[in-house]
Amino acid sequence: MWGRTLVVLLGLLIADAVQCAELDPHAIYETRCRGCHFEHGADLARLKLKIEKDTLIVSRTGQPLTRLLRNHHGVKLEAGELGALEDLFTRGLTWAGVFQHRCAKCHGRAVEFARHNLEMRAGSIVSKRNGMDVTGLLASHGEATPEEVRTLVEMLQYQLRTAQPAVTK
Repeated sequence: MWGRTLVVLLGLLIADAVQCAELDPHAIYETRCRGCHFEHGADLARLKLKIEKDTLIVSRTGQPLTRLLRNHHGVKLEAGELGALEDLFTRGLTWAGVFQHRCAKCHGRAVEFARHNLEMRAGSIVSKRNGMDVTGLLASHGEATPEEVRTLVEMLQYQLRTAQPAVTK
């Protein structure tokens, strides 16, 4: 009895984790938030949020973001969507706008640049066009510091990892 129950519970937990992993936080932001918030998701986070004791806080009110997003101007998010947005906002704060400062002038928005021009191969980010290793390129391109290069690599990997697979007909 307990064995079967445990298997069912584990299956549900794994299915929930897979569902959350498959959510594209940028697509959620674009469809659920962008109608009112003109800022890009990470920009919105830097302008209006802060992290206190591992919790996202709305700077203006001092309240946890989860409280605000449970029913924000009639937009009701599923638990997975809320988690994906919280992750996006937290990362946006920790990345501190490095891409916007170092790269956006030439490369536009990080999510679009990464998903259209880059791919993961054998654990490395490479250019789709010529197969060049991006981590190596960043060390001598755009005047990024070694710490900024680490941040950029982490951010670009996130952009690629959270992208939804293209739908083929």
